[in-house]
Amino acid sequence: MEELKKELARLKDCLQDLDDTHNFNISKTFCHIGGGAFSALEEDYEEEKKEYLEKIARVEDEIRKAGGNP
Repeated sequence: MEELKKELARLKDCLQDLDDTHNFNISKTFCHIGGGAFSALEEDYEEEKKEYLEKIARVEDEIRKAGGNP
């Protein structure tokens, strides 16, 4: 179960890093990004975020099934 909790923490850290990087690039960058490129970046970000959230949910479920508290 300890390995699952470590994996959960790692996934949450990765998700936070993804969010921080995305927010920085969107709000703090002074480079012009065309509409098409921006849409592609947003789609990539949303897809990667969705994957992390699904992985987090699976690990939390495994922890609960093992009798732990995520």
